[in-house]
Amino acid sequence: MVGDEGFSDPPLEPNPETAAQVEAFEGPIRYGDDGVSHVLAVPITVPAKGGTKTIDRIVFRRPTGGDILEVGNPVIFDPGRAQITHDMQRMPLMIFRLSGVQPPVLAKMDPRDLVDCMWAITPFFIPRM
Repeated sequence: MVGDEGFSDPPLEPNPETAAQVEAFEGPIRYGDDGVSHVLAVPITVPAKGGTKTIDRIVFRRPTGGDILEVGNPVIFDPGRAQITHDMQRMPLMIFRLSGVQPPVLAKMDPRDLVDCMWAITPFFIPRM
């Protein structure tokens, strides 16, 4: 959707260049200049054209201000108590916007992998201190 100033919403699919950048990093959570990826400890199988496919990695693009304007901030930061929590209504929507993985697929994930994904994108939604 194009706004009044000529800006358009970013695509919902991960950027292929982001996937290539994050591949260069080690560990289950890999940060690159344009995003982050998480290697699932427990891969999930989902329906696909012609059968099923296995998802063993989720790649997230770097969020934009438009993502926060559309979904809201999925991270609640309380600096007074030094506490970070996740807004569980907004987080699945933000994961979908940044990765293209739909909430019904997220529901099939191992809970630890889902929590890892939430924490992987959390740094994008808290202020720089």
